[in-house]
Amino acid sequence: MPKHHHLIPLAVFLGVLAMPLHSTAQQWPELNPGLRATQASNDRANVLQDAFGRFSIQIPSGVVPMGSTYNMVIADEKIHISVITASQDEMFNMNLENFPEMVRQMGAEMEAQDTFEVRKGLSARYFAASIRDPQSERRMRSVHVFIPGPNIWLQATGPDADTRTLSAHVQKFLDGLRF
Repeated sequence: MPKHHHLIPLAVFLGVLAMPLHSTAQQWPELNPGLRATQASNDRANVLQDAFGRFSIQIPSGVVPMGSTYNMVIADEKIHISVITASQDEMFNMNLENFPEMVRQMGAEMEAQDTFEVRKGLSARYFAASIRDPQSERRMRSVHVFIPGPNIWLQATGPDADTRTLSAHVQKFLDGLRF
């Protein structure tokens, strides 16, 4: 795997949605029936549900969800899209602040940086970067949009895509984003 693998989402199609489970016990089997009987009724907030509905998991007391990642692919164009969230403002802001330097440290070139209004009164940061894979000599491009507040990081990457194409796909996700 190239040392610059951070620009390529590795878990395509896998994502875990960190949200409270809002269904009844009859719809979802108990993960550990004895455990539910010994805990307060507000433990539903400690249940994570898989975005595809394949499983749920009750997280132990004291465990705090830090974020979630949703990975998708536009197969015809070989573009990977990631939507990454962070529950902690400090963690998200640290990633945003360190992102340009991290890109440079990985040997990538920062092609563009900008700030724009994603919603009325809510600014987002835009980054476009590229890196050449030394083995294949192909240029991998990526576009990133960080949205402080809801703490969302949208990322589009593709080996054959230009920045304009990646940005257009990110814009489609921004247009569909609700928060």
